[in-house]
Amino acid sequence: MQKGDKKNILLVEDDKLLLDGLILNFEYAGFTIQVAETVEEAVELVEKNTIDFIWLDHYLIGGKTGLDFLKWLREGEKHSSIPVYVVSQTSSEGVKDSYIQLGVEKFYTKLDVKMKEVVSEVKELLG
Repeated sequence: MQKGDKKNILLVEDDKLLLDGLILNFEYAGFTIQVAETVEEAVELVEKNTIDFIWLDHYLIGGKTGLDFLKWLREGEKHSSIPVYVVSQTSSEGVKDSYIQLGVEKFYTKLDVKMKEVVSEVKELLG
């Protein structure tokens, strides 16, 4: 990423500890961060901002899941190509398969998240 070419990342995450780590690591790497804790907040941020990458939690507050948001995202032509990494506390193959069918780039269980590797992968993904 070149100076002045900050990429905008949307973190859709309600786990405060993980969110703090993501914000710290992505900002240190030079990204601009937007944060949403619910599907409704995430939809609003995507509609109002240019988002280059989305980190999406499966279980969210507000009664909807990351899958609900991803279905909305993929249905809209304007936002359907935004790369998405999904993280979940569950390692259920059914949940993982549902996300993969909707074209996510990566699916992590929360225990497998290694911040520096994730940031490095996202930097490479976004150029």
